[in-house]
Amino acid sequence: MTAEKTSITITIRGKKYPFRTEADNQRVQQVVELVNSKLDELDRQSGLQQAGGVTEIRLLMLALLNFVDECLTCQQSLSEIKERSKLLLDEIASVGF
Repeated sequence: MTAEKTSITITIRGKKYPFRTEADNQRVQQVVELVNSKLDELDRQSGLQQAGGVTEIRLLMLALLNFVDECLTCQQSLSEIKERSKLLLDEIASVGF
């Protein structure tokens, strides 16, 4: 059974965005806080504050690239953990436990 979508409005860097989601409010707020935090961090790191900062689109692209890189790193780590777990299970099975 699919959860019912609800309409909510989130605020990213002071701008409001309405959308529909099946996620619970706590999860949405967690995501919004993470996105705002990452955008603020990238804005500080850009070194362009003196020149008026980076454009919102550039900042969003940098954040997206960072999130995708983090996802790929997590996927790689998960694959390595699964592979190691399989090797350990095979080793345990070979000694007769």
